[in-house]
Amino acid sequence: MPLRCSVLLANAEQRYAVKSALKDYGRTLMFCSNVAESAKNVNRFIDVYLTQPATTPGDQRRQLPAHGYELELDYIPTISSADFGEWKADIRARMDEIVQQHSLGAHSQASQAWLLAASAGGLKAVTEFLRCTEPRENIGFVYAQHIESNHVDQLVKMVRRHTSWQAEIARENSFVKGNVVTIASPDHGIKFTQGGRISLGEPEPKDRYRPSIDGLCAELANYYQSACGMIAFSGMGDDGVNGSRSIKAAGGKVWLQSPDSCEVPALPEAIIQRGEFDRCAEVTILARKFRDLSGYRIREEARQ
Repeated sequence: MPLRCSVLLANAEQRYAVKSALKDYGRTLMFCSNVAESAKNVNRFIDVYLTQPATTPGDQRRQLPAHGYELELDYIPTISSADFGEWKADIRARMDEIVQQHSLGAHSQASQAWLLAASAGGLKAVTEFLRCTEPRENIGFVYAQHIESNHVDQLVKMVRRHTSWQAEIARENSFVKGNVVTIASPDHGIKFTQGGRISLGEPEPKDRYRPSIDGLCAELANYYQSACGMIAFSGMGDDGVNGSRSIKAAGGKVWLQSPDSCEVPALPEAIIQRGEFDRCAEVTILARKFRDLSGYRIREEARQ
């Protein structure tokens, strides 16, 4: 399927220049307007957003959905400029790179899936862990952070900007991909259907933790069996205790950030007291051990 593009720029001449470049290279343009109109018009069917870098903390461009690629254009000439042809060729090269990433990501189901579980104080720890690890084609992460719905996009952007991993929000009929951190939204429950496809369902009740770490552990354990794992970071509550048992019962691994290195130690402490785990250490040590991980069993189905 061709990439579906959206041009979001304040200047009309710049919009026309980008639109012309995309048209010349046969790209599918779904939406072209100013940034102020983006919130009510862009949608989950857009693959690439062409924008300019944000200049202020309140820039409306930062409100873009995080499920697509974001191509920032530092300079945009008019179509009558002498360097328009050279600039257009550069845009084509950058778009070709995105096409390659999009194509690879669409067919690289992970053979191992690890859940990154966090709540209060966990964002910093998860970022540090990912920053200290390198993406692997056979390993994908699912990230469950107890967070409000309107902050989910920021998790995706945080992973993309501060680590080497790609990131996306969990989508219907997608799957856990190698080299990618799949963000679980509190707006949906996640189940894995035959073949590992993601099925989005109703969220947990508002009086429960969302997204549910226990629920995701159960789903990962059921599908990935011994090829799954969980790393629980700083957080409140005990969401993850039952999940740790599910992972261990399936033959998977459970690692914990050491409570004394957590901003909020309640989550790992609860798992230590009432759940099951294999390793407990500070984040940098966990990252080093993860890098050294080898010979980890993968799902038989994923080999075929």
